[in-house]
Amino acid sequence: MRRLAVLLGWLIVGLSVVHAADLEDALATYQSGDFVQAILALRPLAEHGDARAQAALYRIYRYGKGTEIDFPEALKWARDAATLGNADGEYGVATAYAFGLGVGRDPALGLRWLEKAADDGSREAQAWLAGRYLYGDGVPPNATAGIRYLTAAADQGLARALMALAQISQDGAFGQPKDPLAALSFQKRAAELRFFPAQIYLAMNLDDHTPVQAATWAILATTTGCNVGRTVALLPPGLSPEDLEKATALSEEWDRSHPQVDLDQFDQTINICNLNRQRAPGPIAEEPSEERPEVDTTGKGAVMCIWSIYTSVEATVDACGLPTTPADDAIRGGLERISKFIIENSHQPVTEEQLESWSARIKNQQIMTVVQPIGRKACGGEDIAPFRTGSPDQIEQSIDDLLSIPREPLMNPCL
Repeated sequence: MRRLAVLLGWLIVGLSVVHAADLEDALATYQSGDFVQAILALRPLAEHGDARAQAALYRIYRYGKGTEIDFPEALKWARDAATLGNADGEYGVATAYAFGLGVGRDPALGLRWLEKAADDGSREAQAWLAGRYLYGDGVPPNATAGIRYLTAAADQGLARALMALAQISQDGAFGQPKDPLAALSFQKRAAELRFFPAQIYLAMNLDDHTPVQAATWAILATTTGCNVGRTVALLPPGLSPEDLEKATALSEEWDRSHPQVDLDQFDQTINICNLNRQRAPGPIAEEPSEERPEVDTTGKGAVMCIWSIYTSVEATVDACGLPTTPADDAIRGGLERISKFIIENSHQPVTEEQLESWSARIKNQQIMTVVQPIGRKACGGEDIAPFRTGSPDQIEQSIDDLLSIPREPLMNPCL
């Protein structure tokens, strides 16, 4: 019996080691950007109760990595992970209830989950809760608590928390002393994490850098940001060919000596290198026809442009919890009509599900703006006010005019 118990013990240890290796391989595949394979590797682990695998699947379905955005599926995995005490899963449940993603909106319950996630160590929850305390968003204003949570997120390597601390230090905001040197230190820490907005900042501010150092950051920023064409625009003026060669060599040396980018850093800013282009196997859309026009010449407006604008307005109202107006109701009704027009008139087949997926991505982007540590000011409504000030009749009339001529729905000329 004792020998059997020992054998069973070794078997359990062996299985645990294999499981841990499988999990690390699956997470490495996820970080490599091969999300389709990551889904295949993570799902069996998640189904067998691994909280980290469940939290990773939450992010995959929440942000549409390797598949379409699926808020209910994301919430399912977030709940499973949260039940096991995983802080990232708790954060996923918090965002679901706060914004009504796959579940009825319940800001109070979302806040409770957010506080739990932050206290349990989710750096994203800490950054979001910091912003809520700094701006008094659903909680009494408390700059001390806000800075404490923001610092906790920064100490865990959340680049956008470092950027927020840099801005606060630069401006002397929220009762903090104005400290340009501290601001620069925060920017550098974020840049070291391959966070290209910080790298761009360092490239554009020569006060504390030599031209070669600035050029090095410019090259790194455009490489990380997948926009090599911007390198020239970011390079210091008058940079000599010799200095450019030095900067290129330094950037290559820096790249070799630093860990690869943490893709989760970019969920709430941009989709780095358009990694979300990867999709699960499915029907492939036909290539655009050479006869397809690029510019709407009817004078009625570019239908896809108007759809995008109205979708952004609707998403901002929802994400910020702004009081709805009769104009908002007219916009929602108008979006249904515009969507139907797009489906009926697009040269490339477009389905209602595709439009819903595109709409979900726009909503995601607006939500991620709101949860930035100092991004709540985006909810002031100034950007969307021009589209919400018209009467419902005026909005409906403008949509009548927009859709009066059957034609290809295009983005240009956009407003």
